[in-house]
Amino acid sequence: MELKSGKYSTIRFDFSTLSYLAPNATQYAYSMEGLNNRWTIAEGSRSAYFSKLPSGNYLFKVKASNPSGVWNESFTTLQISVLPPWWLSVWMKIFYFMLLITICLFSLHLLKRHDQRKVLQALRRFEDKKEKELYQAKIEFFITIAHEIRTPLTLIKSPLEKVLLKKS
Repeated sequence: MELKSGKYSTIRFDFSTLSYLAPNATQYAYSMEGLNNRWTIAEGSRSAYFSKLPSGNYLFKVKASNPSGVWNESFTTLQISVLPPWWLSVWMKIFYFMLLITICLFSLHLLKRHDQRKVLQALRRFEDKKEKELYQAKIEFFITIAHEIRTPLTLIKSPLEKVLLKKS
């Protein structure tokens, strides 16, 4: 017998003997292995009631006494399986595990993309800095060359002007 956990994990057993001689004098004892292993005497009752059973496997046992109060050593058993709720089933646990792995992999992917962007930004900044340094070095080079060319020209121009002024 299988029960789903949750609102259906409550079960009641009604029992009786096949003897019709003094049915009110017959006593019953029951035990639910997996929940508790002791025998419980059902005084004045012919039923056993279990509520909110946790998921698992149980073995319900019941035995009766004769009207003289002598207990029968043989008993009747019933195997009971209480299934976990659907959100705790094996398939859902597999789904949760796969979801966790997917989230971890997606997080790693996002971290990797973030790190790549940071590296690319740092590389662009480095390239921009080097480009500015190269541009500045070129300007300084051309200023130096222009100065180097201009100085000899100035030295040549001044005596040439003097010569031209003397001729005129």
